Order: sequence, then C-alpha cells, then structure tokens
Amino acid sequence: MLACNGFPQCNAQWWPAMDFGQGFTLLRELGRAGHGGALPADALVAIHMAHRLFAAVAATVLLWLAWRLLREPALRRFGLGLAALVAAQVASGISNVVLGWPLAAALAHSAGAGGFVLLLTLLIARSAPQPAVHRGLRPAVAAA
Repeated sequence: MLACNGFPQCNAQWWPAMDFGQGFTLLRELGRAGHGGALPADALVAIHMAHRLFAAVAATVLLWLAWRLLREPALRRFGLGLAALVAAQVASGISNVVLGWPLAAALAHSAGAGGFVLLLTLLIARSAPQPAVHRGLRPAVAAA
C-alpha cells in the first residue's frame, strides 16, 4: 500500500493529514512505531510528503547546477548527464506513485539515486586542484 495515492495531490488532497512526530522518530525499527506497532498512515504520509518536498528542492538545485555546467565547454557532458538524471529520477518517482509502485520503477528510482552519487562524486573529483606534475607540466626549476 502506498502512503500517497495520486500525483500531484496525495490522497486527493494538496496537504493531507500528516504525523511528522511518529514519521520521523529516529530510534525505531523500519516501518514500526516506537512501541513496536505499525506506523500509522498519517506518519507514512508525512514521510512521503517530506520526500516529495525535498525532491522538488533537490531537483531545482540540480537543474540549476546542470545549467551552469552546460555553459562550460569542458563540463558540458556533466551538465547533460545531470539534467538527464534529474528527468529520469522525476519520471521514475512519479511513475511509482501513479502506477502503484511497480518493481521496475522502484528499481529505476533507486538506481537514479546511485547515479547522482556517482556523477556528483566524479564532478567533485574533476574539480579538485591537481598538482602540476599530474597535468603534464614540469615543475619550475629554481634559478641558480
């Protein structure tokens, strides 16, 4: 059972009843309330809506970064990859809700998260300053 049915609304409401207190209790088993029983539906809705809201913020920031990367010839491939990953992640996330969480969409959504980690890690590694020797430059010889 999905916590939120439908998109863009959740359970036919723009802002459904949510229990953030129980939904974001840290010391509990996955899917269980602090006392051991199942999480109530309002807690699951709170988790799902927090995911949707944070995903919208993350997608906005990542698309801004992709736009900035597209403007740099040496980083254009990273920008294209990032924009494509955002589009695929949004599509797989929405299809999970609209189609009732099919396994292929759920796997694609998880793979997309891994793709973000890989692409952003490569981008960070590429942006790190490199010693002159690694760039094919010879170290300067001190004048005697």
